[in-house]
Parts: sequence; structure tokens; C-alpha cells
Amino acid sequence: MEQEYKEMKWEKNSNYIWNLMILGHIIFLLIILDDIKQLGIQPIYISVQIICSIA
Repeated sequence: MEQEYKEMKWEKNSNYIWNLMILGHIIFLLIILDDIKQLGIQPIYISVQIICSIA
């Protein structure tokens, strides 16, 4: 019974974590787009941000 509870709890947590990760990436993309509007396209800045978001 305890094992079933742990599995069910993990499913709920994994859905929450997935949704949180998607929301974080959407906010991240909006910030990057705003930075590009204000600063212009700077390849070093963009590549550092992309690498940090992947890692």
C-alpha cells in the first residue's frame, strides 16, 4: 500500500514539476525577447542564455 502511495505521489509531483518547468521557460523566453529588443542581437549574450537554460 505504501509503495502505491509513493508511485501515485510521484506521478502528481512529476506533472507539477513539468508544468513548472514549462512556465519557467516561457517566462525566460519573454525576458530574452525583451533583452533583444532593448540591446539588439548580441550573439554572445544569446548563446550564454541558451546554454544556461539547457544546463
